[in-house]
Amino acid sequence: MYGGKDLEGISLRVLKWEVSFRFWLKMTLAVLFVMLMPFWSFGNSTGYGESSPSLYFSYTCMLFNYQNATDWPEPDFWFRDTPTVVAAFIICIPAIYFNRRLSRETEDKSIWDIGTATFFSTASLAAYFAYSFPPPEIAGFFPFLDWDLPNFASVVLLFLVLLPVFARETSQLGMERSIIHARIPESRRRKNVLKLSASTTYSVLGYVLGFAICLIPFILIINIWEVNDLVYDTFSVMAFVQYRYYESGFGWVFSETRLEIPSLMHLVDLLIFTGFRTLFGYNVIRYCRGTASRRRVLSYGISGALIPLIYFLVMHSQYAIADVAYLIPLPIVFVLGFLVIRIARPIERETVAEERPSEEITVHESKRRDSYEEIIKVPVLYSIRFRVMGAISRLREFRVFGGSFTYDETRVREESVEGEEGNSE
Repeated sequence: MYGGKDLEGISLRVLKWEVSFRFWLKMTLAVLFVMLMPFWSFGNSTGYGESSPSLYFSYTCMLFNYQNATDWPEPDFWFRDTPTVVAAFIICIPAIYFNRRLSRETEDKSIWDIGTATFFSTASLAAYFAYSFPPPEIAGFFPFLDWDLPNFASVVLLFLVLLPVFARETSQLGMERSIIHARIPESRRRKNVLKLSASTTYSVLGYVLGFAICLIPFILIINIWEVNDLVYDTFSVMAFVQYRYYESGFGWVFSETRLEIPSLMHLVDLLIFTGFRTLFGYNVIRYCRGTASRRRVLSYGISGALIPLIYFLVMHSQYAIADVAYLIPLPIVFVLGFLVIRIARPIERETVAEERPSEEITVHESKRRDSYEEIIKVPVLYSIRFRVMGAISRLREFRVFGGSFTYDETRVREESVEGEEGNSE
């Protein structure tokens, strides 16, 4: 029969196994989802008169490429070679480690250091596999990898790093809202139609907010050659979308849509376009949690709306390719964030702090001790230093006592007591 402590140990190991299994299942599905996400897609439609238009569509992801047209006898479909898929999985490893750390860190722990390391390690791996692999010594014995890996790295950072950060912050916001909601009388509470916890609901909200920040365009460019010859270009943080429509006087109609995820190697463009806008969305959530000031949120919002626009007008003015061009700024994200901080009421941190200790009092003392043992982490360098110093001290004792560790412990204890008495005198 098992005792109480044995049962607690078994239940703790089962719980840890279930948490670890859920995490790795979730990451496996996330990596597969990222592998299937398109980083380049193209489609057009060409028609003449009253006849049905000819359609063309292309879809490119990290696992396969698909192309088809209405006048083709069969679609063109092919899988990528195995070395490229393996290299793509290796590029995902820093993001997987980031999510592992994210699931273990406490809510008040900063993640900017590990996030920055994940960003640059992902960029370095993508650049190495795309431009410097294989080395010249083995180039003749190993296939060259596809140059789409830097574009795939942008998709990895978007779906495996940026969106989980937003989901974590909104999940904590949901937990804190639920603590305050528990103080409201049951007769005045709103009914939970979806039967989901506040943490799960707000996590979904975090993913939606991250998508909005990354994909909502910040500028619209309209190029006009003639009355019916128009080109619409929209630029967002993580996607370039182009739509072109042309209609001639002879009944010929042409439309084209292009979606492209930028390469991670364009770090200057990527950081300028994403930096302040991402910080703005992140601090809107922190403002709702009561951990960021309104002035800081507005400063990030204004910077995220103006700096990318000014940089684009100065460095990328070649996109105005027609005789008549209109450049229209789209501060949609800033307007939405501004409305949130105007309407939402920040959580009072004192209220949440008053509620949490009452939950911790009900925890059994042995479980609390076990939880502390699980949380404490010893740095690797400190552990190595401690072991080396212990080995050196044992070696000195070995030399002092004549090459043998079997010495009289009573004598050593008496000498230590005499030394302490001498020091006290």
